[in-house]
Amino acid sequence: MRLAESSAEVDAALALMRADMGEVVSTGRAEREMTQDQLARWERSLGYATKLCVQAVDRLLTVVGAHGIDANNPIHRAGRDIHAISTHACNWDARGLAYARWAFGLEPENPFV
Repeated sequence: MRLAESSAEVDAALALMRADMGEVVSTGRAEREMTQDQLARWERSLGYATKLCVQAVDRLLTVVGAHGIDANNPIHRAGRDIHAISTHACNWDARGLAYARWAFGLEPENPFV
């Protein structure tokens, strides 16, 4: 069950990123300016997709037991990597807050660009 839920979260994250990437590509090919709406949604999606991946990996880390802390364990490596990513450029708290502020018409503390 944990693997099923984690794999569904990763699939959902990929679907979200692919949908946004399709919009990025079509906007670029049409030589249109990116709108604030697009930037806000893309930033939100990136943060949320990262959050889904963190949840997926963390769930698996809880079931591998003590073997999961071995530096050579691929799940341990995935955990280190996704947490490094999620605390930097793809931080859900920062991106989610920026989106919420934008949605309410407030100036984002963390601009999208």
